[in-house]
Amino acid sequence: KIKVGEKLFLTNEEEKYVHNIYDNTDNSWVLKKQKPSEVAVITFSKPGQHKLRCDIHPKMKIQVTVE
Repeated sequence: KIKVGEKLFLTNEEEKYVHNIYDNTDNSWVLKKQKPSEVAVITFSKPGQHKLRCDIHPKMKIQVTVE
């Protein structure tokens, strides 16, 4: 759970592989080719549930509740 306006940090902890994380709930953003060790910062401006997925790793699933 995070609050509206709070930052969510997504770190790619893979050694070789990129991530392509996106918001599957409203398709409002996509992290294109997040390289290993890169940290992405996402800020949500509205409350709600967000389901995050990765095209490269279909088993990777993150659910974020924004209050």
